[in-house]
Amino acid sequence: MAATESESRTPLQTSRKRRHIGKRNSQTFLSSGCTINLNPIGVSNSNIIPDDRFTATSYLVTSAKPHYARLNGMYSAWIPNTNVDPNDCLQIDLGEVFVIRAVATQGHPKWPFCTKEYKISTSIDSNTWTMYQSSGKVKLFHGNTDENAVKTNVLDSPVDARFIRFIPTKYKVWKALRVEVYGRKKLGQ
Repeated sequence: MAATESESRTPLQTSRKRRHIGKRNSQTFLSSGCTINLNPIGVSNSNIIPDDRFTATSYLVTSAKPHYARLNGMYSAWIPNTNVDPNDCLQIDLGEVFVIRAVATQGHPKWPFCTKEYKISTSIDSNTWTMYQSSGKVKLFHGNTDENAVKTNVLDSPVDARFIRFIPTKYKVWKALRVEVYGRKKLGQ
């Protein structure tokens, strides 16, 4: 199944991709008849994923620290110190292993900054990292074209991870991210 994308804040979403029909509550409906449950892990909620579980290669100013990278955050976003470092990344420790099914992004809520394309890398132990691939190639996820629309990308194949990195590859004005991760706890952990 190909990765699908959607863009919206409403409970019912439609997409430009032909395989993805829409989303209602936490379920995504595909034209193939499949239904995928997309439950947020809680990255956007500081009571679930505390600020100290967000790290990054750098940040531009105090108001752009990694923990500002919460989806629908109203005040800021994570912004790296530079736009020229291809290794810039936002890292989140989910606290335990999850089966990740999808990711969602936004740009900065107050400035015209957004990440237009990115890669993700995952890890169980924070030592060994695996770049997410589709059809044997590193997957470049379509990100945002504006600051506030939520862009959701469903993964071709779910991936087990405790740690996830968002690595911006293209941006508008400046790299900026607010994110959420969707999935479920890994059974037997």
